[in-house]
Amino acid sequence: ENGEHRTDLDETRKNLKQLAKDLKDQLHNSANNCKLVEQELKRMNERQKITEKVESKLEKTEVNLSKKFPAPITYSAVSTNYRQMSSVRSVIDYMKVAAPNQSDLEELGRKVMKNLSPSNPSFFSLSPKNTFLLRNKLHLTDGNLKEMKRFLKSVLDVDFLASRGDVDKFRKDLRIPDKYDFYTDSIEKEAGNGRKTMIPSARVIVRNIQELLSARLTDLDKTNKLVFDENSGGDIVVTLCGDKGSDETKLCISLQNVNYANSPDNLILLGYYEGADNDKELKSKASRVFDQWNEMTTVTYTAKNGSLITRQLRKQVCGDLKFLSCLLGHQGQSATSPCHICTMSWSQHGAGMQKLEDCNFSQCFSYRTLMSIEKDSENGDNSIKKQSTPLCLVEPIEFLIPTVHIIMGIYTSYFEAYIFGEANRMDLNNLKNSNISTNGSQSSLKDQKKHLRKISKIEKEIELQVATLSSSLDDAYAVSIALTSLIENPKKHLKQPMKLCDSPYCVVNHLSKNRRDDWSSCSKCLKEYHHVCINAFSPETKAEITNPSSSWMCSQCLNLDKVQHHIVTMQEIEKLKEALEDEDQKLQEICEERSEYEKILNKSAGQTRKLLEKFLRSIGCDKRTWYQTHNGNQIRRVLRKENINAIMTILEDTPRNKLIRDSLLQLSEIMSLSSSDAFSPSKIDEIEDLIINFSKNMQNLFPKENITPKLHILLYHLVPYLRRYGTWGRTSEQSIEHYHAIFNKLKRHFQSVPNVIQRARLIVEQLGIRNWTFDNEENMT
Repeated sequence: ENGEHRTDLDETRKNLKQLAKDLKDQLHNSANNCKLVEQELKRMNERQKITEKVESKLEKTEVNLSKKFPAPITYSAVSTNYRQMSSVRSVIDYMKVAAPNQSDLEELGRKVMKNLSPSNPSFFSLSPKNTFLLRNKLHLTDGNLKEMKRFLKSVLDVDFLASRGDVDKFRKDLRIPDKYDFYTDSIEKEAGNGRKTMIPSARVIVRNIQELLSARLTDLDKTNKLVFDENSGGDIVVTLCGDKGSDETKLCISLQNVNYANSPDNLILLGYYEGADNDKELKSKASRVFDQWNEMTTVTYTAKNGSLITRQLRKQVCGDLKFLSCLLGHQGQSATSPCHICTMSWSQHGAGMQKLEDCNFSQCFSYRTLMSIEKDSENGDNSIKKQSTPLCLVEPIEFLIPTVHIIMGIYTSYFEAYIFGEANRMDLNNLKNSNISTNGSQSSLKDQKKHLRKISKIEKEIELQVATLSSSLDDAYAVSIALTSLIENPKKHLKQPMKLCDSPYCVVNHLSKNRRDDWSSCSKCLKEYHHVCINAFSPETKAEITNPSSSWMCSQCLNLDKVQHHIVTMQEIEKLKEALEDEDQKLQEICEERSEYEKILNKSAGQTRKLLEKFLRSIGCDKRTWYQTHNGNQIRRVLRKENINAIMTILEDTPRNKLIRDSLLQLSEIMSLSSSDAFSPSKIDEIEDLIINFSKNMQNLFPKENITPKLHILLYHLVPYLRRYGTWGRTSEQSIEHYHAIFNKLKRHFQSVPNVIQRARLIVEQLGIRNWTFDNEENMT
């Protein structure tokens, strides 16, 4: 037991020693920890001091910043522009603090813009209406719009365009095609193989002109584009326009109460059909349009304040002279009274043609009215078609004077013909052969073409004479050979198959079948002979012996034997040879003259003509590009002062050419009047003086020329027109001429659509969209 107790005691001592050692170690570690704690507290105190310093500096910085960037100015949509921009600048200054460099600032701006209104993702997007408007202004297809949306998203991280589905829904909601009726006509056309066939063609007629007009006026009033000036007063001025372009005749209405009345996008389509713009087809295919037009007197639309406004309609008509005449039942510009405005009568051709030198520009005339037209139609007086009825019930005085067609017609009929004729004359005079050069009477292109036709006719006549003489000479040679054979051997005389004449040496069977000739009787013995058997070879001799009043005798009556008869035959051969040589010489000379004329007139072979056409090409006025005629824009370029001077320097410096230059400058000044400008009474007095001087120059330059209807309208009716309206060109036929180009482009775009009605609906919709865009393009809110 003691041993066990001793063992336990030793174990206890050992544990106590270990415990003492552990306590000692713990005390040592505690001392070390205290030192660490003291060190950590020291460091904390140091950090606290640093933090306090930083906080102090931040407080000072905030104070300085508050002094540098005052509180933003309150923004309000109704405040002044200056206050709004002050607020914007203060916000930008704060953003520059958050994003010091430019790239970060731009990125921050996009993020702010994107997240400004999380509850409204379309906050910064265009509405379907404005996206549709943007798409139309930029002429974007659906594919273009899709690509534009993708591009904006990738570059700006923002798509501010409405969805394509919403845009398409907006387009459909306009329901433009529903405002028209569509018909299918059968049109006869010639196929490529020359056979005529019937093909379907679309005809479009507006359902209600009043509704279309009212809707447009409503949109125009909302966008502040509806204009009322001295010319319109408080009325709505509408102009009926019509013309045939390509295959289709189109009828439209132009609104004059806008700033750009001549824009093709201002034209409201009333209808179109494939066919001519004559009174017969207008009446049969578009009578509904004219019925609605004639019934309109007022129009009602909704103002931007929501009230209904009713205004009077003032109706006018515009188009080329052919269209204007058709609407009145007038016979046209080739009639004895060719003017659709007045009843003045004159002849434009023939012996009784009225020449410019005989015109009295102060002559009084009577204006046509609807009442006078109705009376004239009873018997077809004053070139009004008998029993006709005007399609358009608008007084003729309200028919606008065409601008482009008038200037084009005068330039082409008088000045262009003179300029090219003068160039040709100079080239012809430069030819070495003086027999071919022209004289003063052939200085005009008209005279030169007339002379070319004359010499061409003479050439054909000489060619025929040469051919006849050559045939006669062949006959004479054949007869001579036959007579020689008969003289040598009378037994060779052929008596069949043709019946012999009374001549003892009839040679008809010795000639070929195509040489057999007619018969004539001797004035003395009355026997009948073949022409070849009496030496009648030439056309003159044949004409003489067949003349009942002439007398001639045969060889027997003249007592001529075979040898003597043969001698006469040889004499006739010599005469025919001389005549043929003379005619050959004439033919050669006339052929050379005709060839030179053709080269210069038709092939521009002359040096002066080449210089003239080179200059015209340099200003984009090459006639060959435009089917041998100039268009309106080309005439405007030609009639610029610098171009007129350049053209006249190519021609000779003569008093007549100087007067041509002065007259062209006057025509250029007249052309400049065809704009939307309003003229004061004093300005119109100046224009009247200009017209008077121009008329005098025309009489001096072209005294023997006729006065065309277009020149008549300019000289007689333009000044009274200006005094009535105060402007020339506010609305003109230029708009519908441009409309043709737009229409043709749409035809080509939709030509793959097989159904003609569906194709017509697409075209009409696009034209209506152009109207809507024109009216709403400034309403981008």
